[in-house]
Amino acid sequence: MKKIKHLICIISILVCTFIFGGNSNVSYAGENETIDVFLLAGQSNMVGFSRLSLLDDKYKKDYPNVLMYNGGDCNGLEKNKLTYVHPGQGTGSAMSLLGSEGFGPELGMASVLSSETRKIAFIKFAYGGTAIFQNPEVNNTATNKDNWHGSWDGATPGNLYKNFLSTVRNGLNALKEAGYSPVVRGFVYMQGETDGEIQFNNDVYNAADAYEHNLTELFNAIREEVSTIANQDLSEMPIVFGEIFEYSKAVIEVRKIVEAQNNVGKLPNNYLIETSDLLITSKVDDWHWNGNWMYWLGVRFGEKMYETVYGLSTNNYSDGYEK
Repeated sequence: MKKIKHLICIISILVCTFIFGGNSNVSYAGENETIDVFLLAGQSNMVGFSRLSLLDDKYKKDYPNVLMYNGGDCNGLEKNKLTYVHPGQGTGSAMSLLGSEGFGPELGMASVLSSETRKIAFIKFAYGGTAIFQNPEVNNTATNKDNWHGSWDGATPGNLYKNFLSTVRNGLNALKEAGYSPVVRGFVYMQGETDGEIQFNNDVYNAADAYEHNLTELFNAIREEVSTIANQDLSEMPIVFGEIFEYSKAVIEVRKIVEAQNNVGKLPNNYLIETSDLLITSKVDDWHWNGNWMYWLGVRFGEKMYETVYGLSTNNYSDGYEK
């Protein structure tokens, strides 16, 4: 019996390695070939808790022209490695034999941004249940990964904030080592639920009330920090971010978060993506977009980023989901 279990374990590892690959699947560039880089960050709906088994087969595509470097929650075989975008790059459990691997918005984004004439890369860092709000008395995250708060207001930067910046630095270096000349083009962010939940659970902590200020300062800080890391002027870097879904006003201070997001979306070079018509059903849970809804969230991110960086596209990627 032990030998059989050991054999199954070996087979599972080999299958996962074949499916998920790693550096060996990345085509290396000619010297200093330009590659456009988009940064991805946030909590669980950016990580990708959406089940691949619920996604229509027509969307399950590989994108060899879109590279990925993920330093956050993901399949361990790909963590901190250069690979390319493909189905199943979401949350860390690589249960491929059971068909339950997760995926995030990177699939929909890749469907829009993938190009035969330019190289694209995503650098991603995200963890579920995470907040920007910082208070030493509050466990801000379900995963104990600290918070997204930077040094504004005299604070000591949280681990998530610092590790995101480290991932950006490491991802850019990995691209350079692969022969590319990376150019950061934009930042995509999906987060907010936990800040609302903190205040709902204990109104002493004003995480939802402070969200507009914290989100504004986070975006300003990311532009400044990444400018230094990438040696670019990113003071006007486009930031595309998603509205959290108003699924349960009885659970979190969702209205305050959405109002804050709308206000931040009115600031220069910030673009808020509406999500009210992308459904979250109880088929899996009440927190995460699933299947086609997650894919379309990524499409919306990609379309807005494409528009801000390259101009309006004549291609129709939306498959009829638009209003």
